[in-house]
Amino acid sequence: MAQEKIKLKGIYLVPDPAMMKPNFGPSEHIHVGLSQLQKYFQIELLILGEYDFNNESATYKANRAKLNKNGFVGLLRDLKLLVNSNKGKKELIQKIKEIGDIDFIYERGQYLDFRGVQCARKLGISHFYEVNWINFLGIRQFYYSWFNPIAKRLEEWSYTSSNLNFIVGSQNALINLDRKKVRIIQNGMYENVFEQNVSRKNEVGEKIKICYVANLMKHHRFDIFIDALKIFKNLENIELHCIGYNFEEHLKNIPDGLNYVFHGPIKQNELKNYLAFANVGIITGGPSYSSFMKLFEYAAYKLAVICPDLENVKQIFTDQEVLFFKNNSSRSLASVLELIVKDKKVIANYGQKIFEKSKEKYTWENIYQDIASDIMWQTIKYKDK
Repeated sequence: MAQEKIKLKGIYLVPDPAMMKPNFGPSEHIHVGLSQLQKYFQIELLILGEYDFNNESATYKANRAKLNKNGFVGLLRDLKLLVNSNKGKKELIQKIKEIGDIDFIYERGQYLDFRGVQCARKLGISHFYEVNWINFLGIRQFYYSWFNPIAKRLEEWSYTSSNLNFIVGSQNALINLDRKKVRIIQNGMYENVFEQNVSRKNEVGEKIKICYVANLMKHHRFDIFIDALKIFKNLENIELHCIGYNFEEHLKNIPDGLNYVFHGPIKQNELKNYLAFANVGIITGGPSYSSFMKLFEYAAYKLAVICPDLENVKQIFTDQEVLFFKNNSSRSLASVLELIVKDKKVIANYGQKIFEKSKEKYTWENIYQDIASDIMWQTIKYKDK
């Protein structure tokens, strides 16, 4: 009888417990990654600290907004965060030892938190970052800090100290990092979801149903969408469905004449019920390097995707697969909306093409099979040093 192959043992490290907010993009991505990596390794989730998801008060958000333009206050805030985030390395090492015989750490990168890579080096085990955004750049949308140039250097140091960095999208162009330390990955969708939708037809009824999924932030440029709707001449021909967080204050700006429904946050496993009746999935803004999870969710249900001509999306999809509009241009977006109203056949054609490309290249199974192969090779090589 053949001996069972021994699996490497690892930890999926999440330094920021706020990333585990239910029905939130980061938490969904973490759960996907964990479930896929468990096919190849003995790996368990380790979350550092606890977070009260019901205590994000309006006062806290308002206070944070008041500080966002003060570079000195940002500096103090960052220094405090740097000190507090990097406490407890001894405790983390002890936790890892208690789990026992760990071969590697797979860590979701977090702003100014370097415990994972330092502990890995102390323990002599391999370390991998999953980089979902460049932290020193991402934090700028929340507050300004004189510490930001130093944060950039520290972040680059942490990636250099890691064995390998799995960078989501084309973000590596924004930092100084050896190509040998980088693997570019994209987001995706489960293979079985594509299989379930092979025979689905994207049929447009009386109105074109447009789905907008987001944890809405400034960089999503909902303002561009509002301005486009004001230019668009055929509001009566579309119906908007907004799903997620932080839409409330923006929906009041939607022009009269557009039928819309705000569904609020929903459970991830319920999203399919909304995408299955939609015709178009829309993205109105984001950083140039973004790899949008919702884009692949739209694609898996054969929705035609409207998206700005962002660098990373343009690198992986053609203008025959995505209805691109000029980034930050409400007039260009309005033109795309006019196009799908004038020729509804465009919707099914684009939906089918992005479905086929995504099914072939961008399933979670394919993505994490490649990640697991790199982890295995790098960890074995590191052990042999």
